[in-house]
Amino acid sequence: WSVIPLPETALQQKLSPRSIRRAVNGDFLVLMQSDTGNRVYVLSDDKWKPQEYPIILLEDSRVRDCFLDNNSSLWILFETQNKFIVEKVDLNGTLHLTQLPSPKETDKWKWYERIIVDSAGRLWVNGSYPEFMAVFTPVWQGEATEIERYTEKNSDYQGDLSANPVMMPDGQIWVFDRHVATMDTN
Repeated sequence: WSVIPLPETALQQKLSPRSIRRAVNGDFLVLMQSDTGNRVYVLSDDKWKPQEYPIILLEDSRVRDCFLDNNSSLWILFETQNKFIVEKVDLNGTLHLTQLPSPKETDKWKWYERIIVDSAGRLWVNGSYPEFMAVFTPVWQGEATEIERYTEKNSDYQGDLSANPVMMPDGQIWVFDRHVATMDTN
């Protein structure tokens, strides 16, 4: 084992790593948090890239997932007071928010788990109980519009909480449970 020193700003702000996620390009997104702040750093070939993404969370929020798109914009899925918000942070620090629709009384699902963003800026979000993948168009400062919801009943979608969906560089999303299924987001 070897230790990779934390970025200088993380040390200054007393941030600690909380989660890591592999980006489509092979880099790693590392969420670091403290009582006073949240940032995502990009780790590539055991070196920290210069970009840092400050995350602004509402009180009592929990980060569920994050995704780095092809334009180096960071997308964060977080939950706050039973609402699910997607925050987009551009490289220049511009912040955009959209809220995902809450479940209706007839829905059986409980929460959103993972987020993927395709080249057209559509949100592919998987959820659980029962598993599904929903596609949304973000509405900045408003509620996202659902385009389609894929389940085992209406498609070949398969999902499992222990097997997160993966986006490949060519825009293919791969999911699996009892079989492997792919979707071309292009």
